[in-house]
Amino acid sequence: MTTFQAVINAILYGSSEILPVGASAHLLLPHYVVGWAPPPNILLGAFNAGAAISLLIYFRDDWASMVSSLIRIILFRKQPMAMDEQLPLYSMVAIIPASLASYLLPQMILFHLSKPYIVAATLAFTGLLLGISDTRSKHQKGMPHWNLLDSCLVGIGQLLLIVPGSGIQTGGLIIALARNYKREAAIKFVFFVITPFLITNAILNLKILDFSKAMPDNDLSWLSLAAGFVVSLATSLIVLSSFIKSLQQNGFMRLGLYRVLIAIVLAAAFWLNSASIS
Repeated sequence: MTTFQAVINAILYGSSEILPVGASAHLLLPHYVVGWAPPPNILLGAFNAGAAISLLIYFRDDWASMVSSLIRIILFRKQPMAMDEQLPLYSMVAIIPASLASYLLPQMILFHLSKPYIVAATLAFTGLLLGISDTRSKHQKGMPHWNLLDSCLVGIGQLLLIVPGSGIQTGGLIIALARNYKREAAIKFVFFVITPFLITNAILNLKILDFSKAMPDNDLSWLSLAAGFVVSLATSLIVLSSFIKSLQQNGFMRLGLYRVLIAIVLAAAFWLNSASIS
């Protein structure tokens, strides 16, 4: 994979992982549209790391508050009362269902779920659900309203992330909006939940990295890997800042319709590619 290809994939990943539009679906587009090889796992790890660090940087004050609250709870056996003290616990609860599913589901099932037609169908269906849940939501609840029940429901919604194409945050967003949370409160909580997933994926994909080798992977240079990480981090930060600022005005319906459009493009590209091969 050339450095140019790594940069283009990093831009696609950094923008589509932060926006609820399905990063895995977008990374399939260069493969089926222009014939590029899919990014290797090590490069995906660099993308994961860039997106995770962007979330840690953007929400640094919130993370600092939650970590300090969690330390106080552990060290002083303090009962969590304030929202800053309860939020880390609620985030952990929301992480559990998808973590168990990712660990327990056989790899064969996950492989079949990653087929392009399934990815396209999931992308379109969850896009419509996202738009509908946003338009029908009362948008009444803010961050102080998060509770154990809503966290559990968001965790169940996060099970969608095991299906490539749904987007790592989409299932949780659909549930949060259906529970009448404001858009910013919904996306902020879901970002808190998905950050550990991104960090875990980065670690798993980068654990085989060997700095003594001339190249980190076959057909992937160190320059391409570094460029992928930097571009993913920068793109994620830029998109994240713009997304949060425009969220109240634009909502999620446009993104839902965009998901449907990308699903059609992906399905068409896969069909044309299959037809040309046969």
